[in-house]
Amino acid sequence: MAQNYFAPLASEKRLGTHPVFTQAPAFGTVTANVTNNLPGTGLHRKAVLARLSVNLKTKPVDADGTVILRIVKRKASSDTETVLTQDFDLEGFTTVDETQALSFVTTLVDADFDFDEGDSIFPRVVSNSAAIDTQAVGVQIQAEFLLRR
Repeated sequence: MAQNYFAPLASEKRLGTHPVFTQAPAFGTVTANVTNNLPGTGLHRKAVLARLSVNLKTKPVDADGTVILRIVKRKASSDTETVLTQDFDLEGFTTVDETQALSFVTTLVDADFDFDEGDSIFPRVVSNSAAIDTQAVGVQIQAEFLLRR
C-alpha cells in the first residue's frame, strides 16, 4: 500500500522531500541591555524551513524591561542575516516545559525559507533593561526542515 505522508502541493516546492528536525543547544546567560546572538543550528543540505518552536524550563524575569526572542537565518554564501520570526516575549511564555510555535514575520518571501548547504539559524535575544532578575533556563529552539534534492 502506497503511503503519501509528505506530499504537499507542488506549488509549495516541497514535493519529494522528507522532514528533518533539528535543535539548537540550550543557551545560557543572557546579558542585559544588549543584543545576544546565541548558538544555533543548521543543515548541510538543501532544505526548506517549515516550522520553528521554542521550549524552556524556567521563564526569565525582568522587572524593568523585556526579554525578546527572535530567530535569525544566516546565509553562508552572502554572509547576510534575515529575521525569520516575530518578536516572542520569553517572559510571557504561557506554559513552562511545553513547546510553543513561533510565528514567522509576515513579510518573508519564499527564498527566505530556502536553505542551502552551510546556511544556519540562531536565536537572538534582546534585552532592554538594566538587569535581568531571573535568567531563562533550558531554552531550546526546534526547527523542522524539509529536505530538497
